[in-house]
Amino acid sequence: MACFADNKKHESTLKSVDIPTETLLINYICVDITSCHTYKKNIELNLMNSTWNKIKNRINDVFNPKKEVKQKNYLDKLLDNLKESQLNNRTLQFQIKSAKRNGFVVKVGGMFAFISYNYMPWEYKSIQHWRGVSKNLINQKFFCKIHSIDENTMPIRILINAESHRFEEKTLTENEQYKGVVIHKSKYGLFVDLGCHFNWKFGSFVGLIHKSTYKNDDKLLSAIDGDIVESYYFGTKKNGEIILGNKYFQKEWLTGELENYVGTNRMAMVMTDETGKRGYFIDGKFRTVIHLNKERFPNRKSIKKELNNLKLYSEFECKILRISKSDNFVYEPISM
Repeated sequence: MACFADNKKHESTLKSVDIPTETLLINYICVDITSCHTYKKNIELNLMNSTWNKIKNRINDVFNPKKEVKQKNYLDKLLDNLKESQLNNRTLQFQIKSAKRNGFVVKVGGMFAFISYNYMPWEYKSIQHWRGVSKNLINQKFFCKIHSIDENTMPIRILINAESHRFEEKTLTENEQYKGVVIHKSKYGLFVDLGCHFNWKFGSFVGLIHKSTYKNDDKLLSAIDGDIVESYYFGTKKNGEIILGNKYFQKEWLTGELENYVGTNRMAMVMTDETGKRGYFIDGKFRTVIHLNKERFPNRKSIKKELNNLKLYSEFECKILRISKSDNFVYEPISM
């Protein structure tokens, strides 16, 4: 339809020439039609050329030898820098990228490398503990030295050693609550590392949350390796082990301070614990349970009944016989 758009514009010209109007009109229309098709064809060719040029440029970008050489030279330079650092025993910063079965994939000096759990800045008693904490160390940064570079493998194998990393000193505050990552769930309770509380700035602080301290804590009961939990710090044992527990935990059961009570006479008081349960307590806080020998106390039923009838905060004298496995004193009454 565009080919006929200018017909009326040329009517006077057609009529003034001594040639049959019909013939001129037909010729004119044919010329216009031809021009239209030619114009359309030129557009199509231009589009094809443009597309083909884009394809060629894309291919050149991928297979450009100059770019490949440039990239190779860049990697060679990074590798040379690491070799020089190894030669001069230089300390470098690395960042943990991912965890593997026996170590971490890291980035050091712009190149990927590997560090074994055995060469990290701190130790655990088992590699299994590293596997529990590993996901919480992703993206963390430490310092290392280049252990070895093997160019006979593809990709090049670079091993690092971070044992020389030094942490800032940090003293934990007693009775303070800290976050910790579970590194191992054992029959004794949860071994946790409080290092994550400080984003690993001060290294590792491993302690045991004894199972006797979280009998009613669903979160701790269901915790598994790698979970983040909260616990209170209560000091350290004589052997240096960290003492952890809930806010009602009594560290004296673990420090050995209460062993001196065994064999002595003490005053017991009728009290209730944090759950409202009635019981007998030494020094107003250490739970104690009764033990009545059949031979020594033939009337033990009447003694138990008398104890049960005591009013709250009543006191009576007893002898501490031993400390039970569940962290209670075991006593026998002396006077009522």
